[in-house]
Amino acid sequence: MSTAGNQIDDAYRLFFRALTRRSLRDLTNAAHHILDLPILINNEIAINLAQAPAHAIGDPDWDDLLENKSSSSEHFLRFYTKYILNSDLTTFPLLINDGSKATRAQLFSVLRYEGRILGYSAVLLPTERSAATEDELQVVRMFNHAATSLLGVEPQLSLPDSKQGEQTLSDILTFAGIKSPTQQAYVTNLAIKYKPPYRILVARNTRPYYSGGHGIAGAKMCKDLTSLDPSSLSVAYQDLVVTLFSQSSGIDGDRRLNTLLDFANQLSFQIAVSAPFDSLPDTYGYFEQAELTLEAGRRLVHNKTIFYFEELMPTPIFTAFSNQYAIAPFLHPIIRQLYL
Repeated sequence: MSTAGNQIDDAYRLFFRALTRRSLRDLTNAAHHILDLPILINNEIAINLAQAPAHAIGDPDWDDLLENKSSSSEHFLRFYTKYILNSDLTTFPLLINDGSKATRAQLFSVLRYEGRILGYSAVLLPTERSAATEDELQVVRMFNHAATSLLGVEPQLSLPDSKQGEQTLSDILTFAGIKSPTQQAYVTNLAIKYKPPYRILVARNTRPYYSGGHGIAGAKMCKDLTSLDPSSLSVAYQDLVVTLFSQSSGIDGDRRLNTLLDFANQLSFQIAVSAPFDSLPDTYGYFEQAELTLEAGRRLVHNKTIFYFEELMPTPIFTAFSNQYAIAPFLHPIIRQLYL
């Protein structure tokens, strides 16, 4: 542990050494040495990247993370909604103290780069303390800057501009596919970041969690989804939020997908998920598939808000057919009772 007067000097020296080694583990160990407090860093979907000390300390959240290497989806989403969703960057590190005897107060921070969430850091205070010293706050800020630098130079983050990606996805939806060589070039560039297999997620707000109508609600939802999973791409289209989800980008595609679905569901969105596909030029067709799945699920399935195309087949096909023709004469009486 550094002495009170030397914490800042030690931070400059030890953090610089960790940066030259490009090591989050060295950086976290250095911060633990300086502060003599438990400290951890997670990535954007709460998977543990580094934790010091590397042993149980009697704090349930810390010990669970140490054992399972990630926070549960439920815990992460509660934390995200309560502390991250509408937070200002200038508020970090944020002192969190729920008053529980089992859980320590902590200094929590969101690590951002160019508007994207790269990860989170947390420093646990001693059980007898509910505030940090000014030197401790300064060391945590220095640690956050260093950690953001290390996360920001990871190869998977050196990617095409997200705004161009959003515009490309909007164009695909607006023009019902790829209609020009320029659009084809943009889609080719998009494939540098977003790797197959893909899914399209279509979400519609069912209750006004976000104020301001469909347009503002959609824009806010897109921002939140992109912050929650930078490996996905979300745009507002008509009264929908449409997300291009790359199953193979980032860590643990199924976990990331479930995190997005759980988050949207908690905010009163109904969501449909297309079947997987491998070619970005096919995006519009799978958008239509997901949109029809959402409509079919809304009509047929009560008390459920997440619909997979594979689970509802062939009902989405009937839904598409019924938009042009009276469907009842074509259905078996049993199906007609269920459907109509």
